[in-house]
Amino acid sequence: MLKSWQTISMNHNGTHQSVPQPQATEPARTLTASGNGSFTGNGSVTLTLEEDGVLGMIAHELKSPLTAARGFVNVVREGKAGPCNEQQKEFLEISEKAMDHLNGLVDNILYLVNGQAGVIEHNFQPLSLEELIHETLELYHLQAQERQIQLSAEIAEGLAKAKADSERIRRVLINLVSNAFKFTPEKGRIVIRAFPWQHQLRIEIEDSGIGIPKALIPRLFIKYSRLNGCRKENGVSRKEPGCGLGLALCKGIVEDHGGKIWVESKPGQGSVFIFTLPLATEVMYSNAQYRTK
Repeated sequence: MLKSWQTISMNHNGTHQSVPQPQATEPARTLTASGNGSFTGNGSVTLTLEEDGVLGMIAHELKSPLTAARGFVNVVREGKAGPCNEQQKEFLEISEKAMDHLNGLVDNILYLVNGQAGVIEHNFQPLSLEELIHETLELYHLQAQERQIQLSAEIAEGLAKAKADSERIRRVLINLVSNAFKFTPEKGRIVIRAFPWQHQLRIEIEDSGIGIPKALIPRLFIKYSRLNGCRKENGVSRKEPGCGLGLALCKGIVEDHGGKIWVESKPGQGSVFIFTLPLATEVMYSNAQYRTK
């Protein structure tokens, strides 16, 4: 049984504060949340294998120019192409974030398409979840501050390392935390937890958002299903559309690691997305590269 926790939250100055505490294969559909937080399912979105291949080719074509564009924006922002004032730097930083978002979408598509073709490679190594969660808190600190969302983490003291591909699991964590922000209203709460569980490591992302009806949960992890939700902000309903790849990507990555992913949620009571990872042991792959078949 877990005996102790380490709670980590972001102060307004961006520093961490730690406080010890006690202890399917159905056709894809669009799932829409109305302004009052209720969901309905409508429409049908399906892609053939041939269309998947076309999507993969498009993603490949987008990758190089996006990478090049981001590189040049970074050069300009750092003043390597001439003086750059603070306002220009701010605008360039926004551009970089937008490009990073697009690159993330492209990576999601490539992972799913390559997974279907059985050509994904993983680099399994011991991974510190505590460090990864710290990085995630820092990444979302400004967004949490702007929307007055309480963002924190609860990590079991002395948590063992996971056997994982750090870049892949980083993408899982970012996708799940990003989803939590999409459906959590201002002055809400998001907590990331990590602790030992049944000879594995369990990671939870809990939010105080609008929640999801039980009947719609099985569809969430189907590729091209979209959860188009609305959250209230300043008295206005804000629609948060998606492309339907993020949760399917998370499912693929976690299962490639030998873990499981699921969600526990009730309408109006928020959601908890949960996934597990194997423990890192002394017996690691002699060849760190592992090809999924």
